[in-house]
Amino acid sequence: MGIQAVLLRAIPYEGQTPQVGEGCEVTIAGQALCRINEPLPLIGAPFSGIVEKIRHFKDDGVKTTIQYRVVEGTCEQTADLAIEFNPDLALRNIREYNEGQRRLEECVHRKMRVEGQYEFLKGGHRLYWFGGELPLLETQGKERLSRPLASILMLETTHFTSFGKPYTRGKYLVKDVFDPSDPRVHFESYKRLIVG
Repeated sequence: MGIQAVLLRAIPYEGQTPQVGEGCEVTIAGQALCRINEPLPLIGAPFSGIVEKIRHFKDDGVKTTIQYRVVEGTCEQTADLAIEFNPDLALRNIREYNEGQRRLEECVHRKMRVEGQYEFLKGGHRLYWFGGELPLLETQGKERLSRPLASILMLETTHFTSFGKPYTRGKYLVKDVFDPSDPRVHFESYKRLIVG
């Protein structure tokens, strides 16, 4: 059990050789990441691709869809990529949204409901576990985290850049909501414990 990912050093493509300027998409098994808005070679083609978006989702196993635009010429793989592996989803207090400091997707929803689907937004390239339930926490930043507020299933994540900075946005499904004052333990790391 754990988060596994592949760092792409080239883009696979399906079907005929794509044309320069064409927008393309390929889906592969597992979680994969690469730099966004920088060229990567296309496997077996005299072109490169500029990755515009990377989306992870669960469909008979975890899969990755890569959206890219074909550009002329070949290129070399650039430097390594900073990736954060997250065993939980830590969002800010809704008060920060109400004060205009954060977007709604960056905060814990005030009235979460079981089986409700919610969107989130985090800075950086982040990978989450798609293999089962994980805890939803509240963060004050600098790794100061609350006890679990809910148990969630990650539905999908998308990696993109905005103004040159990487971001991860996604959707999650709430499976259970916890009372933060309840002393019972609901998770050990990202292993869900069923408490009676």
